[in-house]
Amino acid sequence: MKNNYVAMFLVAFLSSIGPAHCRTLTAEAFLRDKASLITSEKNAETIVDSLMSYEDTTKSVLGETWDTMDVEKRTEFVKLFQRLLRKTISRRLRVINESSVVWSGEEPCHTHVIVHSTVIDHNEATSVDFVMKSPAIGVYKIDDVVILGSSMINTYRSNFRKVVNKSGIDGLLQKLRAKAASE
Repeated sequence: MKNNYVAMFLVAFLSSIGPAHCRTLTAEAFLRDKASLITSEKNAETIVDSLMSYEDTTKSVLGETWDTMDVEKRTEFVKLFQRLLRKTISRRLRVINESSVVWSGEEPCHTHVIVHSTVIDHNEATSVDFVMKSPAIGVYKIDDVVILGSSMINTYRSNFRKVVNKSGIDGLLQKLRAKAASE
């Protein structure tokens, strides 16, 4: 009998805190709160580092090429690509933070959540969707940013594939080094 009261108390307690607590942990709220913390370029990059799923994204963008690379080239690619992603995403988030944003919800998609938003800058509306890995332990991570229906990761993958087919992985690394040096 005592166990039934404990169980009923737990159910009642969790029911009373559950929905409100869960709403604060949605991917949309998580992303909106992180974006609102951006105050400078350096700050934006730190926030992006906490938001990005670099490991999965880096492997995904190279596809089959990743498996053919030696450890030294993988390490260099990860470092260069993370730097590129950090700069690109932080610029996007700074624009979002400085613009009017309409957050329009989220939808589950397999192991991800897609957070929908519309950025309104100079009276021009741009749809920006964030593809976020569903958290195993309560932390969302961005896997992709889709702007006007164009996936950033698919664009990188396509461009990188062209360079690799033409100049090999060394050619891609050379281009990424040049890009990093120019910033």
